[in-house]
This record gives sequence, structure tokens and C-alpha cells, in this order.
Amino acid sequence: MDNIIIGIDPGIEPAIAAVDNDGRLLGCMRIQKVGNEMNISGFQKYIQSFCSIEKHQHVYIEKAQAMPGQGVVSMFNYGKSFGTILGVLTAMGIPYTLVAPQTWKKTMLADMDRSDKNSSRLRAMQLWPDKAEFFKRKSDQHIAEAALIAEHGRTEKKHF
Repeated sequence: MDNIIIGIDPGIEPAIAAVDNDGRLLGCMRIQKVGNEMNISGFQKYIQSFCSIEKHQHVYIEKAQAMPGQGVVSMFNYGKSFGTILGVLTAMGIPYTLVAPQTWKKTMLADMDRSDKNSSRLRAMQLWPDKAEFFKRKSDQHIAEAALIAEHGRTEKKHF
């Protein structure tokens, strides 16, 4: 049975990534939005593309938390996306684990400046040099973080 670990960064620009039990990056992308609304159908289809009877999957999601300096509307939209993600996973019967940003960053960015937004992109390029094009722009930070959250989950192996 193949193990698929999915990582989700549910932030303002939500992103999703999947790795297999050998740490190969299977795919990653931004979770599309229409205005301020998450494209639920697109998100569900992406999750389904990695889920089947032959595969055991588990999702790691960065735990939602208030961010200093974010406005009320921004935090509301962030919370709404977070809740939608949890609802879709629950409805699909897919197990998930919430992980604090400090926890996965401590594991995945151990020797790097965790406050530097580029650290996630750089580490993702180090781990998956053949997929570096997914992480090359500053705006790809959320995709890199989703991939690192998935890799963190893979290295934990508590769910298999």
C-alpha cells in the first residue's frame, strides 16, 4: 500500500502539496480562489487525485492562528478557508493532523532563519531540486510551505 502525505498551508494564499512515503514530491499548487471564496470543487478534485483504495493518505494542515497586523476581514477570510478545508476533509473521510507552524518549521528549517520567508522556498529547492520551478518566485512561498508541511508529516510517520 502506498502512503500519500498531503500538506496544506491554509493561509491567505492557501496551497497544497503531496509527497509519497519516499519523500518524492508528487504535486503542489495554490488552492484556487474566486474572489475571497475558495474553489471547493477544485480543492476536492485535487485531494481525490491522490486518494484511492490502494493508497493510505493523511493530511497535515498548518494550525490556523491570528497573525499580528492582519485586519479583521483578512482574518475572517483566513478562518473561513481553514474551516472549509477541515469540512471538505471530514466530509471525504480523510484523516488529518493540525500542526503548529513552530513545530514543522523547527523540523524542516532547523539550520535556517525561520523568520525569513525565503527559507521555506530555499529548503524546498534543496529537497526537490528537480521541482525547483515550483518554488522559484517569492510568491511561491506558500507552495513551498505546503510541501514542507507534507514532508514534516512524512518524517513523523505517526499516522501509518
